Amino acid sequence: MKFRTRVLGVAACAVALCIAPQAEAKTFKVTTKQDEADPKCKKNDCSIREALAAAATKDGKDKVKVPKGRYVLETGQLEVSTEVNLTGAGAQKTTIDADGSGRVMDVSSGPTTVSKMTITGGNSQVMDGGDFPGDAGGILAISSNPITLSKVAVVGNQAQMGGGGVAAPLENMSSTHVKVKDSAVADNHVSGGAGDGMGGGLSIAGDLTMTNSTVAENTVENMVTTNRGGGISVMMNPAAAEGTGVTMLTLTNSTIAKNAITGAAMDGMGGGIGLTDPVMGAMVNIDARNTIVARNTVLGATEDCGMVTMGVTSTANLSSDETCLFEDDDSFEGVNPKLGKLKLNGGQTETMVPKGSSDAVDNGANNGCPNKDQRGVKRPQGNRCDIGAVEREK
Repeated sequence: MKFRTRVLGVAACAVALCIAPQAEAKTFKVTTKQDEADPKCKKNDCSIREALAAAATKDGKDKVKVPKGRYVLETGQLEVSTEVNLTGAGAQKTTIDADGSGRVMDVSSGPTTVSKMTITGGNSQVMDGGDFPGDAGGILAISSNPITLSKVAVVGNQAQMGGGGVAAPLENMSSTHVKVKDSAVADNHVSGGAGDGMGGGLSIAGDLTMTNSTVAENTVENMVTTNRGGGISVMMNPAAAEGTGVTMLTLTNSTIAKNAITGAAMDGMGGGIGLTDPVMGAMVNIDARNTIVARNTVLGATEDCGMVTMGVTSTANLSSDETCLFEDDDSFEGVNPKLGKLKLNGGQTETMVPKGSSDAVDNGANNGCPNKDQRGVKRPQGNRCDIGAVEREK
């Protein structure tokens, strides 16, 4: 009888086209700058920490809205443990500051989006304990789902081992796909660790997709062994080598400039981009379009990329040496991009504007070029898109 009742219930549901109810997304608005951790997010007294905790108790993609202001963390890193959209009022208006006390944020869920804010003051030390101590001064991403950084400034963070700004290390052979768009990762540092220093700006074990973004003035200066990627370090996910996929570094209209490896006892590889392939015969593939990788150095000498040997798809890029293998007819190798200083040039995040005489101007490919640049300026201004994160205005 029980079996028959169950069958009838399924049939009735089929006739009525029953659909499982979807959890309704909820918005939690931060209403205090105090770093409180009460059990509930009260309407007129809700901190960022409390809002994230409240979102973690719900199903569905909730929103946590952070108004303008500076939010200083006093009780440890923020924990993002559910699918959430964490958004501020703009990178020049909303700042989350760890004030040197530890990492800013640990993202162990997804898909997660962090947008319209500045992440700063992070300091991840090996002695801190917790998840991957010494990695990720700003944002640690250890989710099997993607994390997206949109219109974010990750600046002024430090780590001892890898990812001064952002790190996505391997966890149980699984890596996080990190997506960065319309953002700046700048002035972050890896220093003081006992092992290899990796990724002054970003250290990613797996896929990294970057569009309309600037990675500049990040450094790695560990003095013990080998350092990789003053700006970006990407490591092959060993699971990809076993046939589950290919690790990809995808760059579109981005600028990776003035990053450096300033110290290394044994060697340094890739002032701008350093690749690591821990599995014999495996590699990180690069697909670069309309991107500047230039004026990056290793121990004072120009070296834009390191350990790039094959697997490069290049379309209309510009580099200041030949290490990135930008060998297509529309790319420029061994060229000075003539970039201005890293600063606010409109928009909410810092950029580097090419001078009018730069080969980056009007020499990009229109196919695949975003319709706006990192600042929100319309592309193209001339017949062709500019190379890099910024479209020079006419």
